[in-house]
Formats: sequence, C-alpha cells, structure tokens
Amino acid sequence: MKKGFTLVELLAVIVILGIIAIIAVPTIYNLITDSREKLYNEQVFQIENAAKKWAVENISDDGTNDESHFVTDVSINDLIDTGFLENREIVDPRDNSTMNGCVKINYSKDYNQYTYEYQENC
Repeated sequence: MKKGFTLVELLAVIVILGIIAIIAVPTIYNLITDSREKLYNEQVFQIENAAKKWAVENISDDGTNDESHFVTDVSINDLIDTGFLENREIVDPRDNSTMNGCVKINYSKDYNQYTYEYQENC
C-alpha cells in the first residue's frame, strides 16, 4: 500500500488555499491603501502646522494693513528653506512622488481669522 495523498485531497487543499487568498488579498490591499492615506493626511497636517508657524513669524497684523482680506501662498520648499520643515524630500506615500505643493493662507480681518489649506498644485 502506497503512502501519500490522493488527487481529491490535494485538490481540496488547493481550493481551500484559493478561498483564503480570495478573502485575504483584498483585505490586505485595503489595509495598505488606508495606511498610506492616513500617512498622507498626517504629512499634510504637519505641512499646515509648519505654515502656521511660518505665518506667525512672517505675516504681521499690526493694524496698519487696510485690507480686510488677503491671501498668500507658502510652498513646501519655502518652509524647508526657512527651517519650518525638516530639510529632506517629502514623499507622497500614496504614489511615492515628491510633494511640492503649497499652503494657501487666507486672512479675514472681519473675523480676525487665518485659514490654512494644503494644495498639491500651485
């Protein structure tokens, strides 16, 4: 009598492994995609925080400006050059491209409020 597996037993194992792969691969792909999106959002948050610090030091509202609203942009390269961001290339984790956008800073004198919005293309 030979020892080993029959063809039916081997096929059953292959089918079970195929079912597990069908379930696992999309789940793992979604986890990776979600983690890349979260990392991108965290990087944007850090860039906007650096722009807030930049605005505190570079935009003065001493009351002499008559404009009720103004808009300015600060690029990632400017934030790196002035030391508000770490001096390294910032990579978009979603597609591994270099992030070289800017932060649009809006000031409304009516509300005495700044708003910051990261834009990928400036």
